[in-house]
Amino acid sequence: MNKILFSLVFLLTVLTVNSAYAAGGSSLLSSGDSFPNLVFSDQLEKQDKEYLGINIPFFSFMQKDSFKLDEMDAELLFVEFFNKYCTSCQLQAPVNNEIYKRINSDNDLKNRVKFIGIGAGNSKREVDSFRAEKNIPFPLISDQDFIGYEEIGDPGGTPYMLLVKKTDSGFIVFSSHMGLNKDKDFFEKEIRAALRADVSKLKKVKKTVDLKTTKRKLVLNMPEEEIVKHVKVSVGKSIKNDLAAEKINTSKINKFDGLYVSNIDVNDKMETLYSKILSRKPVCDVCHGIHFIVTFDVEGVIRDIHSIHLTKYGNVVWTDEELNKVKRRLVGTKISEDIQYNYEVDAVTTATMTTSLMYNSIKRLTPLVDQINQLKDIIE
Repeated sequence: MNKILFSLVFLLTVLTVNSAYAAGGSSLLSSGDSFPNLVFSDQLEKQDKEYLGINIPFFSFMQKDSFKLDEMDAELLFVEFFNKYCTSCQLQAPVNNEIYKRINSDNDLKNRVKFIGIGAGNSKREVDSFRAEKNIPFPLISDQDFIGYEEIGDPGGTPYMLLVKKTDSGFIVFSSHMGLNKDKDFFEKEIRAALRADVSKLKKVKKTVDLKTTKRKLVLNMPEEEIVKHVKVSVGKSIKNDLAAEKINTSKINKFDGLYVSNIDVNDKMETLYSKILSRKPVCDVCHGIHFIVTFDVEGVIRDIHSIHLTKYGNVVWTDEELNKVKRRLVGTKISEDIQYNYEVDAVTTATMTTSLMYNSIKRLTPLVDQINQLKDIIE
């Protein structure tokens, strides 16, 4: 009964947190905000570069490995962050196609406004397949490691559409829109209004915001004693032993956010394991954030992955077998290895976005493992 009650309380907490994301928050870009000059690896075909006005060198050896947003020849950019598996993004695609068609059929507008989509957490192959499936006429770019997505503040959802004006001093946001919006007339009016807008007035309200430091952080709202219980369960699985929780000495390392160290006597030999709480905001506008634990040893070898709150389509909680699929792939792997996520092999069915976030979160733990090794004598 207590377990059921706790689960209900935790679910309500998660729903409250994610409702706040869906409604928007302080890190969603708004009118007057600076927009970062995003950098992407060169994935574009020749016709897409021509559409965007990106210079194409005559000689192939002069081709660059990357390009920046400011290389696009446009007065106004319609930028959409999407994810192939986001239901709202799938529904938004035909709407944006129609908006593009309207703008591109207007001789005055088509050379002033350019459209581009950025696949948050999607590989180039996923982006290309999404473009083909939805007959998207404008360029799409892969942002598999969420680099561009986090440059704009990790907004916590897709589709996320922005109208961005190009000025002599960088980009300025005219407006931003989170979530599914099927009102084509609204966006057409917004585009026309953005083109008419006085840049000097936008500059007057221009805000210099460090999005990397001001982005909203997803916090695990759970009593500390409950978190420690989860950590001890993960540690117990790590040593493949039904060791009683009271025999696992676990403490929080205050120097690091969400990091715990456990010392266990295994067959008269002391073993030290580290457990990191990982929380990520959702990529889809109607999805929940995720919380899970990765337990690893002093060498950075993953010993266990433990679910606190992982969900799939419909915000249904993962089964043990679904979690085991991820564990079979990653447990025993060194965090410092170049862990690559392959959606065709690694994704949990109807939980592709969640699986992608998990792999990306674990991949980012390498600097933490390095820091722990430098300070392990003090920590232990």
